[in-house]
Amino acid sequence: MTPPAPAAPTRALHLHANTLTYRLDRWHELTGLDHRDYMGLVTSRTAVGCV
Repeated sequence: MTPPAPAAPTRALHLHANTLTYRLDRWHELTGLDHRDYMGLVTSRTAVGCV
């Protein structure tokens, strides 16, 4: 099953849906954190907030 297109975030960030998907997949490859998992999302948000 394909997840729904991230319409609201792409509009807010002024990105194409494919660009957002690519960047989130790349984040997962680099960090091992999955944005679809609660702990991965919280950890990612915390890490980005600390920078």
